[in-house]
Amino acid sequence: PARPFRVQAGAVEVVAVGTAFDVDRRDGRAKLVVVEGRVAVNRAGRASLAVPAGLRLDLAAADASPVPADVRRATAWLQREIVFEATPLAEVADEFNRYTAVPIAVEGAALRGLPISGVFGAYDVDSFLAFLARLEGVAIERRPDRVRVYPRPVTPPAGRRSESPG
Repeated sequence: PARPFRVQAGAVEVVAVGTAFDVDRRDGRAKLVVVEGRVAVNRAGRASLAVPAGLRLDLAAADASPVPADVRRATAWLQREIVFEATPLAEVADEFNRYTAVPIAVEGAALRGLPISGVFGAYDVDSFLAFLARLEGVAIERRPDRVRVYPRPVTPPAGRRSESPG
């Protein structure tokens, strides 16, 4: 109590009160997930907010309230994993890019929005790319400076013709 653990995320301070928590700050956003116990969130000029275990709080939103959290997903990095549930491929690539020296670039709006679900090794980009390559309509090109993920035309099965209306 005499020396509380404090995390400063922009203008917001998170104070541990016998707890375990995760603060993820990137792209001007910060999110808090309380794993166990509770934390106090102090915002300039506002009353302190106590956030109990199992809840998530968007620290960048001035008027946000705690909501249920996916604690497994928030703490997967502790096991060197990353977890996605119907997450757009563009966001998945951004997350993998935090762990790899060769960035993954996703081309095409439809492909960038492709929902991805699964548990992946954070540093096992090869397995993730192999997973993507097995998806219909997805192609992978590896270059020394980046990995290109782009739309591949879907071809009809052998023996079937594609007919155009007319």
